[in-house]
Amino acid sequence: MEATNYLEVLRRRWPIVLLAVVIAAGTVFLSTPAKPPPVEKVWNAEHLLVVGGVDEFGFAQQGATISPSQIPTLILRGEVPKRVAVALGEEIVQADSLARQMQATYAPEGKTILITTRQSTGDRAIVLVNEFAKQTVGYLTEVQDTSRQTRLDTARIRLDRIAEEIEKLDGDLATSPEDELLIAKRDASVRLYGFAYESLQQLELSVATPLNLTTVDAAEQASEEITGGFSAPRTRLGRLPLAAGIGLAGGLLLAFAIERFDNRIRDRRRAERSFDAPVIGEIPTLSRAERATTLLVDPGKHGRVAELFRTLRSSVVFLASDGQNRPTGPVGVILVTSAAPAEGKSTTTANLAAAFAESGRSVVVVNADFRRPRISDYFLDHKPVTDARLSELPTIDPLDLLIATKVPGIRLLDLASVPATAGELARATRKLVAVLAKSVDVILIDSPPLLVTAEALEFVPEADAVLFSARLGKTSADGATRAAELIRFGGVERVAIVLQEADVARQRRGRYYGYYQGYEGPPGTTTADRKPQRRSRSAAPAPMPAPVGPQRAPNRQNLHSRRLSDIDPGLADNNVNSTGHPGRRAADRATTLPTLQAAPETPFDHSIDHVPGIDPLDPPQSSDTAIALVEPDLYAEPESAPSS
Repeated sequence: MEATNYLEVLRRRWPIVLLAVVIAAGTVFLSTPAKPPPVEKVWNAEHLLVVGGVDEFGFAQQGATISPSQIPTLILRGEVPKRVAVALGEEIVQADSLARQMQATYAPEGKTILITTRQSTGDRAIVLVNEFAKQTVGYLTEVQDTSRQTRLDTARIRLDRIAEEIEKLDGDLATSPEDELLIAKRDASVRLYGFAYESLQQLELSVATPLNLTTVDAAEQASEEITGGFSAPRTRLGRLPLAAGIGLAGGLLLAFAIERFDNRIRDRRRAERSFDAPVIGEIPTLSRAERATTLLVDPGKHGRVAELFRTLRSSVVFLASDGQNRPTGPVGVILVTSAAPAEGKSTTTANLAAAFAESGRSVVVVNADFRRPRISDYFLDHKPVTDARLSELPTIDPLDLLIATKVPGIRLLDLASVPATAGELARATRKLVAVLAKSVDVILIDSPPLLVTAEALEFVPEADAVLFSARLGKTSADGATRAAELIRFGGVERVAIVLQEADVARQRRGRYYGYYQGYEGPPGTTTADRKPQRRSRSAAPAPMPAPVGPQRAPNRQNLHSRRLSDIDPGLADNNVNSTGHPGRRAADRATTLPTLQAAPETPFDHSIDHVPGIDPLDPPQSSDTAIALVEPDLYAEPESAPSS
């Protein structure tokens, strides 16, 4: 996607992006307290213990009942946290909370245990780590002492039990000295007594606490924790830009995702790809008054929309004549249709017909939308009525069925009042169009949507060209492609598009439309009566006053003109001169404007060679309807008129 396409997407989807930014910023603003809580500092403290009674391989000495790797568990679970809570004067139920604030790790390489904590104050951190270390040392000693005493008691009891067994066997041997079984039992008990006695002696001589803990580095001073890297802002003012940025990113992603799955035609290029046809007209968004059933093209109207329809008229002539310039003569049958309803067909048909009528052609507007007829409202103040029946239509001359309208040069063919089905009326109208095409210059058919009804296809064989009306932001690309396929299946190759609600913002700011807006006036007024309301920077300068006194003859290099009728007969009839500017008719100019003469030869050499459409070697001979193109000397002093 090109950069211009991204900008176009943003222009269309900016409300989504703005809404995402507002939601993100609003959520953060409401969730952030007006007065942020104070910044809490974090203090670290640690206590280092060395484990004694461990061999070089990290195993406890003989007689130890606890492994060194089990000590961190004793610190954080069970009795040690409870003893710490009691020592600090806190509730025993707080023991688990205290344990969660501590960390204990055993390092086999150095045979050390490190106890650490993070607290909001340094004193609290020091007290906790030291107390946990103290209670751990005491608890470990108690556990080992208790375990040794238990083993001693167990060994003594066992020794006493064996001694009693030997005494009993001695009594039995006194009565039966020759009993070999009793002798064997006594010998086994004596040996067992010896083993038990040796074990008791070793246990009594062993170290009381084989596994011991010694403090190497007690916590005396806590260190403040310094956090590095990015930290989230804590105030509303600091969080709002961050939230707006996140909302902007999310809004952009959402906008482009919606645009990716949006199947509607949004611009000229997609319209041309979907219809596989060129765009020859772009009609801007019309106001409510302009959307009413009133014609926007009139000999007295030269506004922006009216000129667009006149340009469309010229484009349709080129389309129907394979690019040949035919300012006069027949154009043929033009079918105006669309893929879906409400896409500007009737408005386009009516104003295009008015533009053709201005050029002096005979125009017939045909209503082919019998389900929702609307075209007649543009040309008649009443509903058209046809007295003939469907069966009588073949016997009637089609010219007798035409209805005169309030627009000179335009007649209407509308069989909507004939009692019959829409399909029957369409087929009957098509036969009449085939006959009328031989006697009129232009036939414009206002047909129903192609993808909604089948009546529009009835007129495809009779059409010389098809004009699709598509509304930007409404017409779907798939519907446009299907409609274009149906037209081409009917054998029509001259297909073009008129875009409704097209983006003409750049044209609206251009030089030409500013000129038209300045010279808009009510019908019946002359150019002299229409004072420009505002003058565009690019508007043409006012005509120079007519020179007085003897003048030189026209020169080929600085004076060329062309009659309006040589360019387009419609220009002379609709008050537009050869430069595209509004002006009076030829007769008015002949009587009110003096013929502009050639200016004296000057260093200027603005030849007309670069003006398209005008041959500098073949200037027209007529001067009554011509406008001379002269480079005026803006710095020359005006000559005084001779006294009468």
